Amino acid sequence: MLLLLKRLIILTLAIFIAPCPGFAQKPPLFTVQVNSDNINVRADCTVSSEIICKADKGDRFEAVDQKYNWYRIRLPKETRVYIKQELLELSATCDPAAGADGKVRLPAKVAATNVNIRLNPSLESRIIGHADYGQAVEIIEKKEGWYAITPTDNCYGWIHGKFIQDAPEVTTPPETEEAIILEAPVLPQEEKLPEIKGSIRPYWSLFGSKGTHKLISEEGRTYILKGDQKLMDTFNQTEVVLSGEFLSDPEDKVPVFSVKSIKEIE
Repeated sequence: MLLLLKRLIILTLAIFIAPCPGFAQKPPLFTVQVNSDNINVRADCTVSSEIICKADKGDRFEAVDQKYNWYRIRLPKETRVYIKQELLELSATCDPAAGADGKVRLPAKVAATNVNIRLNPSLESRIIGHADYGQAVEIIEKKEGWYAITPTDNCYGWIHGKFIQDAPEVTTPPETEEAIILEAPVLPQEEKLPEIKGSIRPYWSLFGSKGTHKLISEEGRTYILKGDQKLMDTFNQTEVVLSGEFLSDPEDKVPVFSVKSIKEIE
């Protein structure tokens, strides 16, 4: 008799403690996509049940169950659902009333076990999900002893099968490595020095020498040369190309040329 009583007590506790099978988080069966606009997502699998939210063409949902021609889906995060205020512990000190516009998300944790999540802020409102102790949630606003939160992963609604289809697989293009083009730095180009071509000869003048040598070009024009005298001595009577700069107007009758380099013409 005593053993039978103990088994009865254990069975009774298991019934009350076990999570509600209707709202235990389930793995998704597949992903569905809505094929029309302004479709009702309902609290149960009948056309007379309460409307939770609307869905539009192209919206995708995770389906976790099927009953007749209805599909049970996870609610979108844009939906507002409600939980009693005393069943949450705020993780921030700011006032949740600041989130009345839906733009503020305050972190909180569930402070009890198997807490009901309802469609509206009322104990008479339909239960559409649940949360477990310690589960993190996001508060949107505070409303008369209730918190509006974003749905947890085990908040569900129903949508009729004629408004959905299998969602096409989302493919992402393979990542491609961008070609790295290394541009060589643009170096300033050295300015090419003027050149003159001809035969180097010794030069002297009765009126004071402007240079030590002269160059007679193939055209018979004379240039007075200034530069390294010993170097130019080695090229006397030799056909050369001289690089340097003009010390006078190149159009003068006898221009003066400063020699920077000498190249013998072979």
